[in-house]
Amino acid sequence: MLALAGFGNYRGLLNWLLLLLVLSNSRLALDNLIKYGILIDPVLWLSIFWRDPYSWPGTILLLLTSVFIQCMFYTEILGKKGWLSISVTAFLQRLQLLNILLFPSVVVNIVRPNPFAGMLVMVVYTVLFMKMWSYSDVNRWSRMKLEQTSTEKKKKSPSKKATGQPADSAEQPVPVDEKDHPLVQYPANLNIRDLWYFIVAPTLTYELNFPRSPRIRKRFLIRRIAEVIVLGNVLLGLGQQWLVPTIVNSMEPFQIPNHMLWLVFFHWFFHSLLNVTGELLLFGDRQFYRDWWNAGSMERFWSTWNIPVHKFAKSSWSACRCACSVPGRLLAWSSRFRSACFAATSFTVAIGEMLSCGCRSFLASPSLR
Repeated sequence: MLALAGFGNYRGLLNWLLLLLVLSNSRLALDNLIKYGILIDPVLWLSIFWRDPYSWPGTILLLLTSVFIQCMFYTEILGKKGWLSISVTAFLQRLQLLNILLFPSVVVNIVRPNPFAGMLVMVVYTVLFMKMWSYSDVNRWSRMKLEQTSTEKKKKSPSKKATGQPADSAEQPVPVDEKDHPLVQYPANLNIRDLWYFIVAPTLTYELNFPRSPRIRKRFLIRRIAEVIVLGNVLLGLGQQWLVPTIVNSMEPFQIPNHMLWLVFFHWFFHSLLNVTGELLLFGDRQFYRDWWNAGSMERFWSTWNIPVHKFAKSSWSACRCACSVPGRLLAWSSRFRSACFAATSFTVAIGEMLSCGCRSFLASPSLR
């Protein structure tokens, strides 16, 4: 009906909704200050880490991630040299991936570090699990393609000799990108520098050739670093002033402060922190999220608010579908693309809910009371 009125500018309606949101949050903030006073205390956050200065199990677990990374790398090296077959390499890597998930879970439940360290450890190991899964898959596909190409060349070379045709003595041209830079091909990518670049890069999907930006934009980097610092302190202050007393002292609804905290966290992590990392690494793919606020369905929402996890889940599920033998009726009933999107959306929902539960348990922990 509004479209029939002859205008299409709804900016005023949006401003009105934003004004209502600000007023409602202002009222809640004023009630919180009147009831609890100012609870923001930076010293309390530091005391969580220095409560037992001689026992840092979380830090030790984070340092042990390099051991899992090295094991995965040298397993791939042994497979490249032909000492391990493709199936044996894949089996060993799957065992290592299982250890990446189980080892921190068991240690955190036994040692019981402070809630923030435990949550950080689980997040880092979950990200490492997805990165190593993608790394092993891409290298396995590249190795299979290389062996298939070499086998085809061996089959063609005897036939050429029998027919008297000259053998292909010239080397194949090296592929280049749109800027005439030589592209890395397997197994030239198997080196420590390439692996650690992928570990710190803001992506979960491994590629032989990552998109790169030409230079570091200093002004853009300074703005993002300032956002990381400011919004990080805002997150800590909102959590300590707004959510902690509500969770600890009562069971009142806290959807609005929780929603606001997640919006700030989203901007801090996906827009500021990941862009800082990408800018320092000259990483070209900066699509960390899409317009999830315009999503018309839950599937659209969960596939647009966290693009790195969605890309990882979609590529991994498509690879499993290609590798496994699927009956023809099932393929006719459901296309590969839709099933991959469904699996990717489900995986993104699971990761999001797991992190949400971790944050809520951390805020409700006795350490912040």
